[in-house]
Amino acid sequence: MTSWLESPVPALMVGGLTTALFAGGWMKTGHRWMLLLAVAALGITIGLVLLERYVVTERERVENTVLAIAERVQANDVPGLLEYIHADATNVRTRASQEMGRYRFSRVVVKNNLRVEMNSPTADQAVAHFNDVVVLGDAGGTVTDQHIARTVQLTFARQGSEWRLWNYAHTNVLGNPDQFSEAFGP
Repeated sequence: MTSWLESPVPALMVGGLTTALFAGGWMKTGHRWMLLLAVAALGITIGLVLLERYVVTERERVENTVLAIAERVQANDVPGLLEYIHADATNVRTRASQEMGRYRFSRVVVKNNLRVEMNSPTADQAVAHFNDVVVLGDAGGTVTDQHIARTVQLTFARQGSEWRLWNYAHTNVLGNPDQFSEAFGP
């Protein structure tokens, strides 16, 4: 059921096909009950699409947190970024502050391959995997506008009702540490 709440595609495909079949049956036979079934199928499809839009699943909440973190990084907003790090993850707070202090980001793009793994919808931990491209320079301004493609893994834990960053790792797109990730490790 979760996939029906995370994407309108299943509802549109099943509902659209069902509506088309009933509408086609009505056009072929002229039976009024086929028209009523087509209208009902259309109404149910619209209802499911609206439901998908208004219900935010835990997986979508983690995805939203990933995008909010990317916005904070792009804005070079260290205090704002730290708000998204779990209160008990002090080593991650320190590491993120140090890393953010080294660079000035002008763009962070989370690619469309973002996927979130959870053991269950009520799990207390989630892992997000994705690629991103950052445009950055060093903090001193000596180097600017470097386009760096990264593979990122973010581990989240619940803190109250919110998802907060518990740990992170980023490597080059081949999954190997490089000059941007080596000093911090996974």
